[in-house]
Amino acid sequence: MVLKKEQIVHKALELLNYDGLQELTVRKLADTLSVQPGALYWHFKNKQALLSAMAEAILKDLGAGDASQYASRWDEILKNEMIKLRQALLRYRDGAAVVIATDPSNVEAYNRLSRLLKQSLVQAGFKPDQAITIGGNALIYTVGLTLMERSPINSEGKRKYGAVSPDMQTFFEEGLRLFIKGAEQDLRKD
Repeated sequence: MVLKKEQIVHKALELLNYDGLQELTVRKLADTLSVQPGALYWHFKNKQALLSAMAEAILKDLGAGDASQYASRWDEILKNEMIKLRQALLRYRDGAAVVIATDPSNVEAYNRLSRLLKQSLVQAGFKPDQAITIGGNALIYTVGLTLMERSPINSEGKRKYGAVSPDMQTFFEEGLRLFIKGAEQDLRKD
């Protein structure tokens, strides 16, 4: 059987959903695909490269197009992209952990999303360094909160998902609204 990168990534994401990131090993992935581990190294030089490919698959639909093609305002773009990011991360068990475990410069979808956010913020009147700070912090907020949301231990030490709030979507969206409101104040100040 000739393996393709897409098959390997697909199977790795299946294993991720089944076992979680800590249990995902190249050996286990190779066993599941009925190949020797060396066959996987033909496509991925190491586990880090595999994780980058998994992150790319998780984030594949983010940041499409450019800000000049959107009729939306910067705040709508930021809100919509962060909601899509959270949804993409939640599709997979430990999806946020996979993204955090990678070097963002190796994940084109992450770079594409970062460029879209920066472009829309600069077009709205933010200085480039402000745009980088706002976009970067929005990404950190979204990925970090999603990671906490998927944490298997809640504040009482019980194993349960949704460790931060019983209604994480509302909690997330309210925090995002406040974040955007703060950025708007910064724009008006300049």
